[in-house]
This record gives sequence, C-alpha cells and structure tokens, in this order.
Amino acid sequence: MSNDDHLHIPADAAFSRKIPEQDDKERLVCDACEYVIYENPKIVVGVVATWQQKVLLVKREIEPRRGYWALPAGYRS
Repeated sequence: MSNDDHLHIPADAAFSRKIPEQDDKERLVCDACEYVIYENPKIVVGVVATWQQKVLLVKREIEPRRGYWALPAGYRS
C-alpha cells in the first residue's frame, strides 16, 4: 500500500478499532483495505548517519513501503 492509498478510501468506508499487525496499540483501521489511521502523532525522529562517506539505510519491515530502503526514522506514540 502506498502513502497515497488513503486518498482512495470510499467516503462511506467503515473503520474499526483494533491492533494492527506489528503494532501494540489499538488504532482505527479501514475494514475494506486495512489502511491504518495514526491519530495525532506528535513526536517524530529521523537521522542521517554517515560513516566513511557512506549513508546508513534501513530496509522497512512494516507498511507503508515495506521492503523499501529508507533513512532510520519513526513516530513515537
């Protein structure tokens, strides 16, 4: 699922509160497509780590963009 998939959720879509896979908090999840709504995330951290003129990347293990390379970053609920 891409970052823009939520733009295609029907206006009448139903959402349920449940704990998504690889999460530990109850969230609003679309019943049709499993899109997760992260309510009011406030704290974000990211880093550009370098060593010997190389940049550290991580391979994402969760959606969105699972399997893609990214800079180490994340939200703190």
